[in-house]
Amino acid sequence: MKNLSGPVETGPFASPWTDLGIPVRCPDGTMLFVCGDTFNGDHVPNPGEPADDWRAPVGLRSSNGDVNNLRIDGSVGGGHARALVDEPHNPASPNRATTAIPSDAFVVDGVMYMHLMRGVIYDTHHTDFWRSTDNGETWEYLCQWPGDLHGGQFQQKTYAVADDGWCYVLSTVFNRERDSGMLLHRVRKERLGDPNAYEPWGYADGGWRWGRLRRRSSASASGARSASAPWTASTSSPG
Repeated sequence: MKNLSGPVETGPFASPWTDLGIPVRCPDGTMLFVCGDTFNGDHVPNPGEPADDWRAPVGLRSSNGDVNNLRIDGSVGGGHARALVDEPHNPASPNRATTAIPSDAFVVDGVMYMHLMRGVIYDTHHTDFWRSTDNGETWEYLCQWPGDLHGGQFQQKTYAVADDGWCYVLSTVFNRERDSGMLLHRVRKERLGDPNAYEPWGYADGGWRWGRLRRRSSASASGARSASAPWTASTSSPG
């Protein structure tokens, strides 16, 4: 057991204060930790206090991918970890602003994928999906889902990559104060970026099956960027 982040471990990359750190082994063998809200300075900002160099998400890297010998010795951005995608942290109310929180990062056939929850924390406006073909250095936008899809239970996703050509997706509401069911979907590996390719598992016509179930929301998933979001964003680099 040891610390992987903190002023000593990740301070050299302007990221002494960070969280999550979803590990994903990159195609080049390094281990990338996809982190959430990340700050510089000598402390985590208190409510109402200006944030010092707020970024989300960031990528901190261990050049050694061995889980028994991990040490953060690099970042996406070099000596100053930069946001993997654009997030302006637009103010939404006193002491609240938008952010981009990762829920999963994984690799399929040499391509990295990342899922983000966007909006004010625990009030997800939408989620979006990205891919990288250069070990997480740059990310290309693929698609997004509205935050109220399936009663909000398609916000926080995690992907299991199977050997049968499918990825299986478990999802819940991203809000600790709300009760949430857990949904199961599947999607073909080659169609990960197509929102319409995600098939739900559920009870219909007298039995459990994969198939198209009626959505609880009138909103639809789309590959287009949201024009009505309370913030605007674009890729950090063209894909």
